[in-house]
Amino acid sequence: MIKAAIAAATIAAAVLLAGCSDPEPEPPPQVFSDCDTSATENGDAGAAESGAGGLTEGESTLAPEGALAWTIRYCSTARDDSILEVTGLLATPDGDAPEGGWPLVAFAHGTAGLGDQCAPSVDGAEKVLYLDAWIEAGYAVVASDYAGLGTDGVPGFLVGESEGRSVLDSIRAARGMSAANVSPSTMIVGYSQGGHAALFAGELAPTYAPEIELAAVAALAPPTDLTELVNVRFNEPNSFDTAAPLIASWVAYYGQDPTSLVTARGAEVLDIVLDECTGRLPEAQGPVAQFLNSSLTDIPEWAALLEENSTGQVAIEAPVFIGQGGRDNLVPVEVTRLGLTDLCAVNEDLRYREYPGATHGGLRLAAAEDLAQFLADSLAGQPSRVGDDCASLN
Repeated sequence: MIKAAIAAATIAAAVLLAGCSDPEPEPPPQVFSDCDTSATENGDAGAAESGAGGLTEGESTLAPEGALAWTIRYCSTARDDSILEVTGLLATPDGDAPEGGWPLVAFAHGTAGLGDQCAPSVDGAEKVLYLDAWIEAGYAVVASDYAGLGTDGVPGFLVGESEGRSVLDSIRAARGMSAANVSPSTMIVGYSQGGHAALFAGELAPTYAPEIELAAVAALAPPTDLTELVNVRFNEPNSFDTAAPLIASWVAYYGQDPTSLVTARGAEVLDIVLDECTGRLPEAQGPVAQFLNSSLTDIPEWAALLEENSTGQVAIEAPVFIGQGGRDNLVPVEVTRLGLTDLCAVNEDLRYREYPGATHGGLRLAAAEDLAQFLADSLAGQPSRVGDDCASLN
């Protein structure tokens, strides 16, 4: 309980202020086996470094005070089960690990954009939410950039399989870095897009990475029911800068034909957004009819993909916590409430809490204490009382 209280207090400070210390001279990058691009999916993390989850490089980078950090490159699995390379960041407390190693948090980041320069690890450790607090609590942290962000290809934005595999293989890669000394105990935490990634990682884990000892999954402001998200958000004026990254990504990832979906002006924005980071896109402002000929939900092929990439399809074999802001205008609370219907139908141990005054960004601070307590409870193998269970929500 003391550790949870310390972590909660530190998280609150970390959201508002994160400082980095100047590193001492570091050794050259550790180079491991290259990804075997001719290989197919590897279900055993220890079987082949060049397969899924294999670590290919670890290079020391700027870290918060009291931490060590590395930018990493590792292998994951593409849609066709070929092997590709992904980047990310790994950090641990600077000190002697407890017996068995540091418990590991796999953090899934929020929307960054589709351009390679948007990959969070480009800026080292500073974009990993809650990093200082997790280091203070005695956790190691691995944060995937996701496949296609900072590496070849286009990121699978809100593509559950791609995001989930990237997160799970980052966990495998962290275990392959001997200097990090991480324990098998793993918690997955995601915010915004990362909440979607975290939930999908949890759903994929039993079949894709069954060797991972998953202690908890937490998702803050996660896009859950994508059909409802499109219905609520993508029909609003000035919303195409939100819709465009998804459409552009799915055109590249699935080979979808956007011709009947977007107008000529919309097609121009799709080209622009492929190289942009998250932010207000001037070219995408205006009535939605200027960019879309119809809704994604009205075209069967797109509607099917929205269903495929919605959460709550299989059970997560670990306790789950979902936090949602009541004033979130990016992932509206009504979307999350609807998504909970499917999530509660398949998950026996799920806790949910709404924070009525919290916006999308404000949720990070509003939910910090509950998140810390949930992780501490789950790591200790204790039932968490954070939020409400599914029975209380019905």
